[in-house]
Amino acid sequence: MKRQALALVLLACPLLAAAEQKDDKPLAVTADQLIKEFQDDKDAAANKYAGKTIEVTGTFYQYGDMEIRLRGKSDKLFIQCNMPSGEVEKLEKDKVPTETTTLTVRGQDPAVVGDAVEMVKSKIVKVEKQK
Repeated sequence: MKRQALALVLLACPLLAAAEQKDDKPLAVTADQLIKEFQDDKDAAANKYAGKTIEVTGTFYQYGDMEIRLRGKSDKLFIQCNMPSGEVEKLEKDKVPTETTTLTVRGQDPAVVGDAVEMVKSKIVKVEKQK
């Protein structure tokens, strides 16, 4: 009986792993969409994105040693993408972006902190320089 149970567990493990991989695909949103969701109902938005990886595309706003900020149309909130050390330097190799640069950043667990929607464990996915 124990062998049958062990066999079932061993057979189910790859299926569970495959199901988890499907859920790992990042949700794609614009900075405007994410900001609006948090402005409309920050608790509902926090619950929707809790534990999820998202990719946010928006206009470059500012950067610091370990963060990049994206702007949407809102004057009240911006997206702050907190990054591990060294990630921001990738932007400096191609010159610092301007306010006409569109960035896509992958991060996790967005939540409102002060006047920002902050994401953790962020990584730059794409840089598009506008002319």
